[in-house]
Amino acid sequence: MMASISVLRLACGDLAGDAPLWLTAQAFVREWFKPGLVASLAQEDLVFKHSAAAFLAYRIFNQLLFPVRVDGGIGLAPVTEDASQAGDQARTYAQRILLQSQSFPTSTVLYNADFFEDALVNTQLLHWASVKADQSEIQALLSLLYEMHYPLYLAADMEEEANLALGIQRIWQAKRKYLAQDEKLAAYQTLDLSAPKAILYRDIEEGLDRSQYYVTGFFKKGYAASIARIAQTSRQNIDYHLQNGRFSWERDTAAALVLQLAREEAAL
Repeated sequence: MMASISVLRLACGDLAGDAPLWLTAQAFVREWFKPGLVASLAQEDLVFKHSAAAFLAYRIFNQLLFPVRVDGGIGLAPVTEDASQAGDQARTYAQRILLQSQSFPTSTVLYNADFFEDALVNTQLLHWASVKADQSEIQALLSLLYEMHYPLYLAADMEEEANLALGIQRIWQAKRKYLAQDEKLAAYQTLDLSAPKAILYRDIEEGLDRSQYYVTGFFKKGYAASIARIAQTSRQNIDYHLQNGRFSWERDTAAALVLQLAREEAAL
């Protein structure tokens, strides 16, 4: 029997529930996170075995749907005897905290397990959200193209997809009209995904740089040329954004949150 159930509930600005972009993104995430998902009759929610996977799924939704605002609420409830009751409880927690997430000026996800350490996790989540908010529009857009080369990955909760290019292509087609409406993003409406660099899959626990006394090691060089080919722009342009977009800090902070969520879940 599962020890807990985690529900991710999202609010995506004015994006309708039947919008092609939302449906494409949801199908993409459900396929990639299939090992970590629990069957649910509520299509508006994603139900996970672990809250760390729910956070990573939110992070991917944030990248997939950009420039649409994405707010999230993650609810976690322990499973005692009745898994459906735990799911209802986690769903209630997720809805309550989602309402608080929506009160912030930019895309935010918060966490609710009705546990005394929730405030510590949420302080870290708000810090991570501020790092994301500091990225320029182009840097936020390019984060997905970096992710398709070296994704933050949990082996127990995610599929090791051999090629994410087709899914990314479908997402890009679905959000082309949103990119066209933004003067800074209009130049990135088309991708060339004919020859992306091979994907590096490494579980977050394995990716830690254990020579350091803080979480690091989740940003690697060597992808700028491939991203430039995909985005059909110059290598110098990509280098600039990778160096100035706080990609390393965002990824290391997200990995630290994954570890923290796993620790709190174990303590429940």
